[in-house]
Amino acid sequence: MGIVIFLILLLVAVLVHMSQKRKELERRVEELEKLNGIEHYEQDTVGPIDKGE
Repeated sequence: MGIVIFLILLLVAVLVHMSQKRKELERRVEELEKLNGIEHYEQDTVGPIDKGE
């Protein structure tokens, strides 16, 4: 029983860590995009975005 609880806690810790890393990477990407003058779009965007130019 103790092993099951340990494994569940370990899984939760890994998922929380991965979530924090993803947020950190998203922040870095946004900073780099701002430096490069690239507008940030959501990841679910498919194809080019027509700005009416």
